[in-house]
Amino acid sequence: MHQELVTTTPTSNGDRSPISARSPRSAKILAKTIYRELRQSGLEERDVLAIASEMLGLVTEELRGS
Repeated sequence: MHQELVTTTPTSNGDRSPISARSPRSAKILAKTIYRELRQSGLEERDVLAIASEMLGLVTEELRGS
């Protein structure tokens, strides 16, 4: 099952519009946001790296199963 990750971003008039993680710019924004939130919650760089590694492993497993 494929689900597209969609989040929202503020527009110039203050509304929030959806952005897709499929575009390189959106993926970068989403990654920075996740990283910032993990760091602000007290995780160290090595913790964030461990989480990223686990996420890559999950994606790899899913792709192999497809």
